[in-house]
Amino acid sequence: MSLDGWRAGLIGFSDVLTGLAEAGRVEEYLLVAFEHQILAARGQARESSLPVAETLPVLMAILRKVVAVAEELDLPLSTETTELLAEVFGEDAEITIGRGRLAPRPIANAPRGPTEFSVFVDESGSASFEEASQPVLCLAGVVIRDDKIEVFERVAESLLAEHGLPRESEFHAQEILTAAADSPFAKFSREERSRLLKKFVREGVACVAGVHHLSMLKALVREEFRAKMLAQGLNAYSHAVVWFAITLDRGCLGLTMPGGYKYFHDRTDAHRKDIGRIFRSLASASNPRLRLVGLKGQPTMLDSRESRLVQLADVIGYFLARYRQFEVPTFKPRDALLKHERAIRDVYSLIRPKLVDFISKDVHTTVDWGALNAFSLRSSRSDASPDHGRSR
Repeated sequence: MSLDGWRAGLIGFSDVLTGLAEAGRVEEYLLVAFEHQILAARGQARESSLPVAETLPVLMAILRKVVAVAEELDLPLSTETTELLAEVFGEDAEITIGRGRLAPRPIANAPRGPTEFSVFVDESGSASFEEASQPVLCLAGVVIRDDKIEVFERVAESLLAEHGLPRESEFHAQEILTAAADSPFAKFSREERSRLLKKFVREGVACVAGVHHLSMLKALVREEFRAKMLAQGLNAYSHAVVWFAITLDRGCLGLTMPGGYKYFHDRTDAHRKDIGRIFRSLASASNPRLRLVGLKGQPTMLDSRESRLVQLADVIGYFLARYRQFEVPTFKPRDALLKHERAIRDVYSLIRPKLVDFISKDVHTTVDWGALNAFSLRSSRSDASPDHGRSR
């Protein structure tokens, strides 16, 4: 590991801690998660034989921040962090920076957080740059506490029963709104089907902890960037997956730490191998600002029939993809979409409060955007240097 990469990763997590503390969102289990990161960084510095003269000031700065947060919130620190304080600051550490009033305890005995989380992902649109009828490719994911999954499954099935629909009916926005003659939804008018989808989104948003999305307005992607994707072994879909994975991971740091999250996505045989390669590369990247830190295991593919939450991601992605076309002043949506603008904006207003923030300063600094922009499936390396590409 390079010194620059090590320093940038630790400073990035320090910025996240600052942002969460300022927002009043630090609980004991989150402070423990940051302690884990600091202890791991100390181990990496040793293993990589990084110069003490360069690493010590960085460790001192983030340790001061952790201690300040612990004292302000009256939270204990771990035995391991206390030992690191003595190692870094010397025996006069207590005089130098002060200490929390509570007795330390082994980090293994510290709270692990309220629960574990899962992310369910689906896409709206296609990977083709030539498909004018679908100008936006959108990946949408719903982040949910594991103990809420069954709750939402029951809510969705109750909604079907309430409308006299078969239990095996699936919520897919396009299929419901167009409703073929043999569809169980065909008995409703277009307005009634729209209201049903809106209610499904409202109930879903109430159950989930967050919504993450990444949209590409393909018509506005210049030829030079399309060529660059191909040179990197990517297409519109796999390129979006790379950026979606990293921004999801960082945006959810304060939500899913320290337990992390499991990742489920709708069945996509055409892109299954690329998804696996992308996540394996990002999960094992030596560049800490390009590494997935919250992911547990590898992505799991689900058939939408198995999961109401994949169906929720489908419906949310459908509306976000269409809302994106109204956001860009230089793009004119098709007339067929314009007549539904109000309904689309209404659904967006339900989704917006749960959107994950991945561009705030404290999160932004945890990502090496240049290296992300240079990510390639053709290269054996998964963590290209920031010098290899500039962020768009």
